[in-house]
Amino acid sequence: MKKIILVANPEKEMARELSLQAAEFLNGKAEVVCRDYSFDEPLEDIEADVAVVFGGDGTVLNTVMRLGRKQIPLLTVNLGRLGFLAEIGPEELLPDLERVLAADFSVSERMLLEATVVRSGEIIWQGRCLNEFAFVTAEHGRMCHLSLEVDCGHLINTAGDGVLVATATGSTGYSLSAGGPILNPELRAALLVPLCPHLLSNRPLVLGEYETLVVSGESIISCDGQKVCVLDGSERVSITCSEISAKIILRSDCGRYDILKQKLGWGE
Repeated sequence: MKKIILVANPEKEMARELSLQAAEFLNGKAEVVCRDYSFDEPLEDIEADVAVVFGGDGTVLNTVMRLGRKQIPLLTVNLGRLGFLAEIGPEELLPDLERVLAADFSVSERMLLEATVVRSGEIIWQGRCLNEFAFVTAEHGRMCHLSLEVDCGHLINTAGDGVLVATATGSTGYSLSAGGPILNPELRAALLVPLCPHLLSNRPLVLGEYETLVVSGESIISCDGQKVCVLDGSERVSITCSEISAKIILRSDCGRYDILKQKLGWGE
């Protein structure tokens, strides 16, 4: 019998209602080992085969972070707006739960990025993101000056609103709004996107899987939209492609780029 976690966005009443509907449907067919209605309880130590996530892309991002190193397949039910990560609609919930119970589904592996912040030789923060790390100015309206290195070689000194370091999954998020390219979401690479750069020659750059990016400069770091660290300029932030991948259960009726076409309205 499969063990299933149900995760619902606590701010959406429909998410709670659908999670109760799912629990009722799964009764006797699978073991619901956790019903989570928080954004902060750890999920890494819960033994489960699948997590069903009710919310928007933010709920999916939060769930991935709380699963830590123990990533399990996620069936993502979109109750938000665009929903590049939360793929299926509420009307598809029960048929897709049937697919999960029958193990009749495909999984898309989504690489995470890992960041380590070092100050005076000590690690002051470590974390992972599924979408992006953002380095932005600590003071609104003030230019952000950053130094970027790749594999210990200086790349560029940049000035502007900041820099994004995004995954392929994150290429359809903040990075896309900042003018970055859309990447195949399963690509193992890091996308470096300047935010309103002072120099027009400072353009988006795709880094390889085994390259290490080092960022330094006075700024604030956010991880998938959450502020995590304030830098005074003395730190070095190393960013690498993680060995850990999130696992998103794919819709049965869509090809690799069909969802992208639907969300962006291509061909309409």
